[in-house]
Amino acid sequence: MQIDMHYYGTYAMARAAGLTEKAAQLIAQCSQFVDDAAEEEALHFEDGGAVYAEPTAHHNGQVLIQYATQKVSGNDLTQRQIWVPYHFLPGNQGTSFSERLKCQQNSLIAQKMVAHNLKMATEEFALPLIGITAHVYADTFSHYGFSGVSSRNNRVKGDSFRFHNANPDTITYLESKKKSFLEKSEEWVKDNFRSWISDGVADVTGALGHGAVMTYPDLPYLEWEFSYADSDRKIQRNNPETFLDACEQLHGMFRTFAARCNPVFQDPDALVSFEKMRPTIQAILAVMHGKKQRIAAWKDALQTGTLYGRAEDLPDYTGEAWIDELDQLKAGRQTFPSSEMRDKDVFHYFQAARHHRSFILRELLPDHGLIVA
Repeated sequence: MQIDMHYYGTYAMARAAGLTEKAAQLIAQCSQFVDDAAEEEALHFEDGGAVYAEPTAHHNGQVLIQYATQKVSGNDLTQRQIWVPYHFLPGNQGTSFSERLKCQQNSLIAQKMVAHNLKMATEEFALPLIGITAHVYADTFSHYGFSGVSSRNNRVKGDSFRFHNANPDTITYLESKKKSFLEKSEEWVKDNFRSWISDGVADVTGALGHGAVMTYPDLPYLEWEFSYADSDRKIQRNNPETFLDACEQLHGMFRTFAARCNPVFQDPDALVSFEKMRPTIQAILAVMHGKKQRIAAWKDALQTGTLYGRAEDLPDYTGEAWIDELDQLKAGRQTFPSSEMRDKDVFHYFQAARHHRSFILRELLPDHGLIVA
């Protein structure tokens, strides 16, 4: 999923679950920040303290560097440390280890992740943790069928795509996005791995996550199909249906969180049933074309009162401010006491990210026979 769901849709579901605007905004910010927190450098302080970042994302260039390194050295640790726990939670279905690593929508493992993280509702990092949980949980409804570790099982037939509900303008848009994605990937590889380009750009994009199907799983409106490279079976995907299910499950998760969290984050008067919102959400998910149009649909539904039955402004995402602040702090040793970092939301994000990664990789997955990292 993309920012329209990870931030705007997540905010709407959290707010409608009975959480304050401030709490819902921080949850949504942390949900989207999972896709933006790619920094690994530490912050150092003159008093001897240090804060080590917790990366939860890899940008395209990093992913390709990592994949190329893996092809040479067999090292895919960062895929397993980032893509698996934060973006492609294994569904544990199938017989081979590779098959079991494939993400599955609302799997038993995903449900156990949610249940465990909800138990942390009174911790100081509870809001960032439930935001991270929302991101991972929502991605199971779009990333299913693909794994976060390079595998031939992620490959698809390039000529097997069919779009069932897209109008001509949208098909043209989708094809242009596909061409742009492949051209940028190919150009990047040529510039950085000239000796390796003989394997072809399809090798780069096809083995990692859902790179072989571009952003099609992340488009809420799309009904489409494809075939995996090793099969002629048509895989039918109904994104509007699975995204609607994701919204309903997130709303339910947030309602449980609202009942357990610090009362200062609770706003019972904001509670709206999912059934009341369902028609409006369906209309939002049906909006075609790019993220700007989809974001505008979420904001319009809130500002006009058509989603909740009351008008409300939606704060914009400010994760970039966290990145800018961290960049400034990394510029040199800090003179303020390192203990003051504990008051910053981004520090609580790092706390939550570390807790989540450790639980997924060292407890939850091993409990199901998956030793990933």
